[in-house]
Amino acid sequence: MRKFNARHKLLIAGGAVSLLLLTLALLPKFGIDLPGILKSPRGFLSAQLSNAGAWAGKGVARWDSFRENFRIKARRPETESLKEQAQKLNEKYGVKVDYPNSTKVGSWRWAYVEGYNLIAIRALDDKFQRDVAKEFFLTQRADEPSKAGNR
Repeated sequence: MRKFNARHKLLIAGGAVSLLLLTLALLPKFGIDLPGILKSPRGFLSAQLSNAGAWAGKGVARWDSFRENFRIKARRPETESLKEQAQKLNEKYGVKVDYPNSTKVGSWRWAYVEGYNLIAIRALDDKFQRDVAKEFFLTQRADEPSKAGNR
């Protein structure tokens, strides 16, 4: 086993401190807010889970579009009008609509849906040369209940 003298220990410690300072200086360049993390670690973890959900959704959407398994992820449970629109999409373009199982959707699932739809809709637009999902999403937003007075 090698024994380090005081000079070597000082060089190693100085290198470690330099590396730490360099890392702290570069964190903002990568979009990481260290003071925010220290103040609210729960918010940081929530943001990282959300980012992971978006990346996962994009990856699955790329795989599905490669297999030409075209789907759109709905943001909320199905209603009669959404069911009709989804049936029209499936009949006309072969696009299936997946609905969430519950009314409560967590931040990871929400980000997953957003990431999935971002890639899936782009693939649909490229394949059919038109905005296939626009009609479905406009109907989905029109059916949403108003949030006025629900404070």
